[in-house]
Amino acid sequence: MSFQRSFLLEIFRHCVVNEPLAPLTLRKISLWQTIVWTTRMKYSSRAASRIVDRRSKPLKYDIELNIEDPDSILPLLALLPLLIGAQFRIESLGVQNSTPTRLPPLRFVHVTVAEGGSIGLHTQPKYILEFLQACPELQSFFLSGWPHDGPITQPLPVVSLPNLVTLHLKSTCFARAFLSSLDTPRLQNLYLSHLNVDFQLYGDHHEEGDSEDEAHDYSQSPWSDQATGMGLRKLITRCNPPIRILEMDFCDMRTKDFRYVFDRLLHLEDFHIVASDMSDNVINLLRPIAMIGDNAIRLRLPQLRKLRLTNCQRLNGRAIVDAIVARVKWTDRACPDHTLLDVIIVGCEG
Repeated sequence: MSFQRSFLLEIFRHCVVNEPLAPLTLRKISLWQTIVWTTRMKYSSRAASRIVDRRSKPLKYDIELNIEDPDSILPLLALLPLLIGAQFRIESLGVQNSTPTRLPPLRFVHVTVAEGGSIGLHTQPKYILEFLQACPELQSFFLSGWPHDGPITQPLPVVSLPNLVTLHLKSTCFARAFLSSLDTPRLQNLYLSHLNVDFQLYGDHHEEGDSEDEAHDYSQSPWSDQATGMGLRKLITRCNPPIRILEMDFCDMRTKDFRYVFDRLLHLEDFHIVASDMSDNVINLLRPIAMIGDNAIRLRLPQLRKLRLTNCQRLNGRAIVDAIVARVKWTDRACPDHTLLDVIIVGCEG
């Protein structure tokens, strides 16, 4: 295999820029072997790939797959070994009806799926969920979508991810579909960002909790609020995950959904919400609750240690102070190990 000088120079330039210690690795150039291919045998490209792989060590390199048939991607990925510490990023994923019904397990532990923007490839929840079904060892999943919507015409599978610890959904109109279809009994970190939309979403749902919010609080994104809240309800009902961190950035719920979630997230330690239309009714949920019929006091989110409210314009400052003071006074006396330690209020001027 003969290398052009320009190709060698490009190798050195790339290595020096991206890996400062590369000159030490490349301090000596050797002619490894002269190989001449006289036939175009089927295994030639595979043998060449193995040579590049073997002789590229210890330098890192990227692999780009250009495949005309998207159904061929997952079987190829299934052949990759589990790489400890490696992260795989799938920038686009499209799976047609001819998807194999069974795939060998994909040994990925970290997966990011990004849709293609306004003119790129858009997918459906069914295909993403089918992909996740093949990743039983997944520990973190990040979906960066695009706010497009459409009817879900096929039943969605329930995907068991027993090792998933971190889930991040961003800029997708299918939050309800994903959250309602996941079984994640070890989920600890949940990040929901840019899920609010001001248009009505597809779907005619009649599940328990889909009724109108009795609080009648104002929202700029009532349809996505309901979708996010109902998705969280279904996730909690199915597997009751021990969520410790919940971040909602431009993501909202109805007041009744906040109440449902706060009543059940017994392990939540860190709650951060940005640009919410939540009213004083929601912040008042953090107050101690006197139980009717006895003298007992109950506390929602009993392990909450860190509270961050950012640009929640409808929250009244007095309501925030009163709720937090009432909570801290009671926890300092009754359970000091679980009192609030860090409270950050920014831009809440309702």
